Amino acid sequence: MLPIRLPNLAVEAFGKYLSGILEKLVTQSRRTSIENFTKEILDPVCGELEEIITKFVPVALADEVTEKLMTDLLKTYSYLEKHNDYSKQSTETYENKIDFCKQVTVAICSAILHPSMKEFKFSRFQFPEVKYSEAKTFINYFISVILKKLGNIRCLMLEMQEFDENIFHENIKFLKNLEEFTFFGCTDGILEVLSDTCKNIKFIDLRNSEKVTVSSVESILKLKCLEYLNLKWTSIMPHGIEQLVYGLKSRNQISLLKDFQSMFLPYQINHIPVWFPNLISLELYVHEQYSLFPLKELKQLSHLGIYFSIVQSYSSVDFEELLKSLGSQLISLKLCQFRENKLTNVFRIIAENCTRIEDVILRGIPIPFTDEESARTEFENIPTLETIKHCELKGLNVHLVELVVTKCVNLKEITCWSRRTDLKSL
Repeated sequence: MLPIRLPNLAVEAFGKYLSGILEKLVTQSRRTSIENFTKEILDPVCGELEEIITKFVPVALADEVTEKLMTDLLKTYSYLEKHNDYSKQSTETYENKIDFCKQVTVAICSAILHPSMKEFKFSRFQFPEVKYSEAKTFINYFISVILKKLGNIRCLMLEMQEFDENIFHENIKFLKNLEEFTFFGCTDGILEVLSDTCKNIKFIDLRNSEKVTVSSVESILKLKCLEYLNLKWTSIMPHGIEQLVYGLKSRNQISLLKDFQSMFLPYQINHIPVWFPNLISLELYVHEQYSLFPLKELKQLSHLGIYFSIVQSYSSVDFEELLKSLGSQLISLKLCQFRENKLTNVFRIIAENCTRIEDVILRGIPIPFTDEESARTEFENIPTLETIKHCELKGLNVHLVELVVTKCVNLKEITCWSRRTDLKSL
């Protein structure tokens, strides 16, 4: 984090300054040819910006400052694409100026990349107002330029669907120092090139990547240092998970994996402790009835997430037995759509068994109360949770949120998702 408010103000002011430069350059580009403008104005300005970034931004703040400045520039680009009026110009001139808007934006974004960056983030949602066709053209050009300058980064985080896969095939070779790869929208082809190029990958998050299929299992198996793998909402189905497991075992890599998130079939739950004996973090997504009991064998587990996609037939007894075994290990717990267990039962079980818990997320837990007095009475019998620092609640009214807060006596942060918008009383 930036240490004091003054540096924050300096970054905010410089972000506005960069946005002003971008607007001014796009306006000036209308008065001359792109070639002359690039040589006479754009290149010198970018050279000055590179010097400023390198000279005045401390190495320790390189990632944070670059991310903020990049966000400001992409917001400005989004505004220019939406609001600049080229309607009075010819079609050819209109298309040239729109393309030059992209060119100037990417040039300035490239200029403000600090040479000591270790982390880079880019999301389609940073310019949501830009239409699909324009966004795809911009993303392809942006990626083709920016990836070439990210040779020192350790962590890359991308979120987008509109792109030409070949752009990545041609530029991933510049990311040889990469250790963490997050791509919401990744493909089999990109993973194949990545696994052949970036040999030190430890962390892969492929959420929301429908074009990642069972064909990517072989690519994942090439990554000899993998410790974290998230395959949620990909097209790698449970049978593909078994292929992955057998491949990891045959290569003696299974013990390295510490954090795994994926969809499982019910019978596969029984094998998780055998497949991944050293798991520290696990998130389950199961669409059929299954038992939680096998998870008791995960002796190193400290982070557990369970998504119940159907109404389970068992009661809170199963859940309570699990937490009697694992509760003292857990630091974080996430429960979603646990419809067979009412809120007070779940909260009581957590309070009685999770003695180290710091982070609790409860979504879609049934609320059994029809009045405030009944809710207060049931909560009175629940022990306090002194270790919880963060709590996320979805679907609770203001009164129930207040009751939860009274039990989490050392709570530092609470996130509420409710149909009721008036949470001012909290």
